[in-house]
Amino acid sequence: ACLVCVAGFFASGMAGSGCLFCAQGTYAPLPRASTCMSCPAGYTSLVNATACLACIEGTYAMLLESSVCSYCDPGRYGPNKTATVCLACQPGTIASGQGTTVCLDCLAGSASNVNLTACDLCLPGTMASTSRMPACALCAAGQYVDAYNSTACRTC
Repeated sequence: ACLVCVAGFFASGMAGSGCLFCAQGTYAPLPRASTCMSCPAGYTSLVNATACLACIEGTYAMLLESSVCSYCDPGRYGPNKTATVCLACQPGTIASGQGTTVCLDCLAGSASNVNLTACDLCLPGTMASTSRMPACALCAAGQYVDAYNSTACRTC
């Protein structure tokens, strides 16, 4: 008699091996499987899975048969389910923590740091007149600002 394995398990065909569970990142949707199927990139699965699970927003799975969905690193974001990579925030915006789904705008008087993980206040002598500035601008000749977080320079 043939061995009938339930969904989530497979029979390898080797005598005496019994039903084997599908490993993380693989699945068997129907009974009587002879092998487990690979979850595509952007998906993962638990042991004995009958289906793959989509990575949620803020996470990604780059490879086939991923055992976990990884959180997007600071400075990057994952706006969609089933992501295979995270996207870099645009200069002037930031993602300060892991698993971010959107980048936040830096406000006027500040600009994003080089890692796109924090908005730094403009230093005296520099300003950012609007939000989403990739860098604070130096005051022009004949102008100054002596405070942090400035949005405009003053004439001398």
